[in-house]
Amino acid sequence: MTVARALSGTGQPVPQKDVKRGDVQLGVDGARYVAADHDIAANTFALRDVRPGELLPRTALGTKADVNLKPVSVPVDGGGAAQLAAGSIVDVWVNAKDRSSGADKFGSPVKTLQGATVARTPDTSGGGLGAASGTTAVQVMVPDAGVQALIAAIDQGARITLVPVPGSPTKAGS
Repeated sequence: MTVARALSGTGQPVPQKDVKRGDVQLGVDGARYVAADHDIAANTFALRDVRPGELLPRTALGTKADVNLKPVSVPVDGGGAAQLAAGSIVDVWVNAKDRSSGADKFGSPVKTLQGATVARTPDTSGGGLGAASGTTAVQVMVPDAGVQALIAAIDQGARITLVPVPGSPTKAGS
């Protein structure tokens, strides 16, 4: 069977160098996984996150055309963004502005996306402003059907919070 060597995030290419052969006995369930008797096709993409050491299910791989996700830059609190890394899995909570109030008041947050993959986080290695305080942008992979609603929320000044899913990789390693 084929086993992942490296993290392949949703929508990312899965090159041959990122997989290896793993000798396992699966019996009848073996048909659900990618056999190691041939190389991964050059145009193979991850349709969901694939973790290092994971057997590759056939359903996790496809072509670029099969990927129904778009990268959307989401403005979030810099402190919250600082804990995220590319490959983090997050739930996206949207807290819309209360339009009936003249002040910056918000309603109740609503979980808009579940299990979204973080594609890119701010580069904080330069010691510049933005990531540790204030608002910064985190790129999240959003299903095509959710792009319009998320962009509308951003454009209307909603407060967006990315909540890491337990067990998800983060910069802190937790």
